[in-house]
Amino acid sequence: MEGNASPFVAAGPFVGYLLDAKATSNGEEEDLKDYMNNINYGLVFSAGVNFGNLGIELRYDMGMANIIDEDALFDDFDDDFDDDFDFGFGNIDIDAKLSGFSVMVSFRF
Repeated sequence: MEGNASPFVAAGPFVGYLLDAKATSNGEEEDLKDYMNNINYGLVFSAGVNFGNLGIELRYDMGMANIIDEDALFDDFDDDFDDDFDFGFGNIDIDAKLSGFSVMVSFRF
């Protein structure tokens, strides 16, 4: 490794597009994509150190978009039952956001 250690910090926006969403329970897989919003966005904060060609970075992704499409989820759930039976999901507000930490190691050439 050449050179000195050079620390860095970074922050900025991110945008993501949903390609797939599946859940498995008791060996059965279900497609959840119809109940999810396609676009996710938020902020990224990171800090790291470069040692010549080698780098290490700790990153936090803070999602700001609700990833659940409540209308599609509750409409489909209510449609599965008799029209005379209403669960009243219109009053429930689901706010699900993605966030996470990651550690990255990089090599520059």
